[in-house]
Amino acid sequence: MCTRMIKSKIGILGAGAFGTSLAICLSGNCEISLFSFFDDHVEVMKRTHLNDFLPGFQIPDYVTIDHAQNVDSRNFDYILWALPVKPSLEILNDIKSKIDGGTIVICSKGLAQNGNFLASEFGARLSRSEIGCLSGPNFATELAAFRCSASDIAFDNIESAVNCSSRLANRYLKLVPCDDMIGIQLCGAAKNVVAIACGIVSGLNLGQNAHSALLSFAISEIRDLGLKLGAKEKTFTGLCGFGDLVLTASSTDSRNTTLGRNVAEGANPESIVGSSSAIYEGYETSRYILALARQNEVSIPICESVYMILHEKKSPESILNVFN
Repeated sequence: MCTRMIKSKIGILGAGAFGTSLAICLSGNCEISLFSFFDDHVEVMKRTHLNDFLPGFQIPDYVTIDHAQNVDSRNFDYILWALPVKPSLEILNDIKSKIDGGTIVICSKGLAQNGNFLASEFGARLSRSEIGCLSGPNFATELAAFRCSASDIAFDNIESAVNCSSRLANRYLKLVPCDDMIGIQLCGAAKNVVAIACGIVSGLNLGQNAHSALLSFAISEIRDLGLKLGAKEKTFTGLCGFGDLVLTASSTDSRNTTLGRNVAEGANPESIVGSSSAIYEGYETSRYILALARQNEVSIPICESVYMILHEKKSPESILNVFN
């Protein structure tokens, strides 16, 4: 006798481009609820099943759209946190009573404003929840277009990671379980800083040799910091490490790479970040990751160079120092 497969119930907090792309990609094998924090945004998406943050893609009719204040973790097997890093802790403080006790998978990439990893901040505020992280080389438009993609998914408990990957993955999205919460978060944060460095190299017309060398140097310095923090070496050559770094630092679609290119061509980074609705996670992360490295006495010359160019008004040409 055939048994009907029970679909996992997934709540996605954050209806930006990435959260919406996850909703579309996972909707075939999971019951999806997509939550936005803005009343008008919810109403437009309910009426049109379109999202201005991800133009050109239709949200399936069977994806439930609701206001984030109505989220209740008791209704879901997993809550995917797909919000920008910067407001995450403030938002978490507002809705923690609604999601504490659920299994939370952080899809945001970066460090909290206090320089800590998001998972540790979430764990401190959600005493009854299990926290995981999803990270890999995934552009939102390709997820939404059902192009083949893959990510790492990490929990402290490898069995939780295996279970989550089996319940979320489908023919379009492969999920590889791991138990390196430190490594997956460090890679997700650092790759945005390195992407800015690669954008600077591109804007200075230093060539593909320099670009490739920079990526090689970068994965080495990220690994050195990660190992000092207790991460596992294999993480840095995985999807969340080398895979995400290559995609973000090599694509013209990458916001952080574009920021670096514009800065190399003479633009003021503060003006770009302050005047744009786009989110440049690497801008603030360069500050936090350098502080983390200095605290642990690890040299990260590429990330330090990016910090000096963005925040201390060093010349973009100073990126050449990493080759000396």
